[in-house]
Amino acid sequence: DVVRSSKLQMKDTSDEAEKEKEIFKKLQEENVVLLDQVAKQTALLEHYKFITATHFTTIEDGFVECCVTNPSKSSTTKFQLTKTDDENIMKYTPLEGTNHLPTFLQEAIEFETKDCPQLIQHVIKSIFPAE
Repeated sequence: DVVRSSKLQMKDTSDEAEKEKEIFKKLQEENVVLLDQVAKQTALLEHYKFITATHFTTIEDGFVECCVTNPSKSSTTKFQLTKTDDENIMKYTPLEGTNHLPTFLQEAIEFETKDCPQLIQHVIKSIFPAE
């Protein structure tokens, strides 16, 4: 009886070890997939930075800090976009390099979320003025 009980315990331990190995293998596979997704998102952000001269310096829940740089003019501006309690309204807050911006972008403003692309367009046009 003792021998039989001992063999059952060893089988249970062996089964548990096998289950743990399976779980570990599955987690490793999921990790590879996640790392691939992170690499793709990082590459996408790098392309976005190259295409728009805009990159994100901080991304938190509810706000993002952005930086637009024109290396040939040595001009840079940094600003923050923040969600408000109203999902249709965002807040723009200039942080640095406001001297290149139009007057209305030199101070904090609230605007409709749908107007965000136009706001970014104004910022980029200000940092990359027509020659």
